[in-house]
Amino acid sequence: MKKATVGSVVGGYGTTASGNAINLTDATVSGSVTGGRGTITNDNIIRLRNTKVTGTVTGGSGTITNENRTSFRSVTVSSTAASGTGNTLAVYYGTGTTSIGDLGGIQNIHFDLEDAPTDGTAHTLLSLTNAAGEKNLSDINLAVHRSGATKKLRKGDTFTLVENTTAGGSVSIGDNVTAEGTDGVTRNYTFGIARNADGKLVATVTKAGMNEQAKSLVETRAGASAFLNDGADFLAGAGMSAAQKEAAAAAMTSGGVYGLWAGMGGGSLRHETGSYVDMKGWNLGVGWARENAVKAGTLTFGPFIEYGRGSYDSYLDDGTHGSGKTSYVGVGMMAKLETKANSWIDGALRVGRTKSDYTGLDTSYDTTSTYYAMHVGVGKDFRVREGDTVSAYVRCSYAHTAGASAHLSSGETYDFDAVNSHRLRIGTRYTHGETALSQFYAGLAWEYEFGGDARATSQGDSAPSPSLKGGSALLELGYRFAPKADSRVSYDLNLSGWQGQASGCHGRHLRQVGVLTTAIASPSKRGRWRARRAGRGALNDAAEASYASPNNALRISKLLIFCCNKSETKGALLCTRNDGAAAQ
Repeated sequence: MKKATVGSVVGGYGTTASGNAINLTDATVSGSVTGGRGTITNDNIIRLRNTKVTGTVTGGSGTITNENRTSFRSVTVSSTAASGTGNTLAVYYGTGTTSIGDLGGIQNIHFDLEDAPTDGTAHTLLSLTNAAGEKNLSDINLAVHRSGATKKLRKGDTFTLVENTTAGGSVSIGDNVTAEGTDGVTRNYTFGIARNADGKLVATVTKAGMNEQAKSLVETRAGASAFLNDGADFLAGAGMSAAQKEAAAAAMTSGGVYGLWAGMGGGSLRHETGSYVDMKGWNLGVGWARENAVKAGTLTFGPFIEYGRGSYDSYLDDGTHGSGKTSYVGVGMMAKLETKANSWIDGALRVGRTKSDYTGLDTSYDTTSTYYAMHVGVGKDFRVREGDTVSAYVRCSYAHTAGASAHLSSGETYDFDAVNSHRLRIGTRYTHGETALSQFYAGLAWEYEFGGDARATSQGDSAPSPSLKGGSALLELGYRFAPKADSRVSYDLNLSGWQGQASGCHGRHLRQVGVLTTAIASPSKRGRWRARRAGRGALNDAAEASYASPNNALRISKLLIFCCNKSETKGALLCTRNDGAAAQ
């Protein structure tokens, strides 16, 4: 009700008149305001703003009247009355002092300073105008709250909470009384409550600092960094394997140059951060890859697009829970060089944007940051027998998530530092199967995170910092297969389990699609043709011919027929000229 002039206001009648709400703004009430009237009148709420009440304000009137709440902001009230237990009076700073004749039946008084100035010019929050003698508040629980958007308090800052302006009146509270207070949801204060020389009740800051629950706000950044690392692992493992396969197929089938690969993986991991973050999500990669023969061996390279989306739940040791979503989208380049000695080196560069949000601690926020990442790995393949290979590798990974600022719904502004992840992985993998038509593989690895610290400040005060630092063990199992030898679609199924700093499992399903670009030979040049068997990359030394005129089309056709008759592999053949061109 706004800007109204009324007699009396009652929120509800009945044997049970509980859970009623009354809201009056800029109103004048000539009678009383009652939240609920009946036998049982619990949990009623009365909110008055810039309102004058000639009578009494009562949360609940009845036999059982518990947990009723009355909120005043810049109001004038004759008196308040209540019985029962757990009844609360909340007084807000507002635009002027709230005046009450007297108060009774109240067990809790909450003072909300909102954005009250800290330079000593703030007005008194509550004035008692008809409380004769000494008003003793020692049996009342006091609490203080401020908006998170206000300037933080320092030791020694004071506010006048209560005064008794009744002729000859005063206010007392007892000795060594303290009250706890907060700014927003994450900065805590301890106030000493005492009567000053003027007989007023004054709150003085004796202790100030960030609370432990502020760590929950920063867990989001640690979780987002870990999720970016999941995307890097996907690209370095299944993504690179897919790029190699499709690049090789493109290079050997119909004179192709580029192959297209696509894959998706998902899973659930718990990251120990001093507390922990449960992360669930999926990663998607799509890229183009090309294979080139170089002096050292075979080089596979190409661009890719990546996307990931997930959700998380974070938990502190005291049970504080935060949750939200995180996502990223980016682009990059990957490459792998395989030497003739069966050793290899690979790497990737990634850049993009990541977005995260948070809900918890009665607040929320969202951030967007730029990220860039890279990894380099080296390894060697050992052929133990026909169709069986053991690989050993070492991989170093780095990821940087830029800093960001977030404005919390509770008023605070948090400045999040950049998160830098430095990981080292040492592992081995056993693969059974001669070709990707059907391959089983299993791997073991150990990984250590040297960084991953997430930090944040608010008005110069540091929040507790979670960290991804620590070691984890990895066990993976997988199966690669293609429906048939000449299929342009193949699959890679992978399941990975983690234990240590990270624990949980990931599953990946990779679908690889070959898209070929054909280069046509020019009959006006001289050169030599050679044939390679699809899927192996080995030269067929028996197949060789020369060309010098348009009649070479017949010679090449005969060559292809000859190669197919001699080949042991049921795949298409690529004929390349010595100068690097290709023909069908």
